[in-house]
Amino acid sequence: MGLDCWSPNVGIARDMRWGRNMETPGEDPLVNGLYGAAYALGMQQPDGTGVVQAIATLKHFAANSLEGNWSSPRCPDGLCTRHSIDANISAYDLASTYYPPFRTSVEMGGALGAMCSYNAINGVPSCANGPLLDGRLRGKWGFQ
Repeated sequence: MGLDCWSPNVGIARDMRWGRNMETPGEDPLVNGLYGAAYALGMQQPDGTGVVQAIATLKHFAANSLEGNWSSPRCPDGLCTRHSIDANISAYDLASTYYPPFRTSVEMGGALGAMCSYNAINGVPSCANGPLLDGRLRGKWGFQ
């Protein structure tokens, strides 16, 4: 493998104040997933010898939607950052809104890279979430 491109961002643009809205295709899980799949397929085309020269890295898995600093009594010292936020999201919303763009990008596009999000999801940091990374991303969706 050659280069690792830290893109595409297939996160859901759910709040106009989010600092990464311009990086995503929008607020629709289906559109974001198809965009991610097409991006991965295009970026990861092998060269004439069959070697992939660059890999697409899906960002930010999962439920990342805060950049900057926001005041909230729910966060340490009353200040929420992408490192301190705990996204409390129902299983239904995760399955119907936040997971589909990543699943489509992996299953249809064969994305070879994924970046976990800084935030926690329902009390568990995303980058240390075994059921999220090993169970769902690798296990159910076949991410390599």
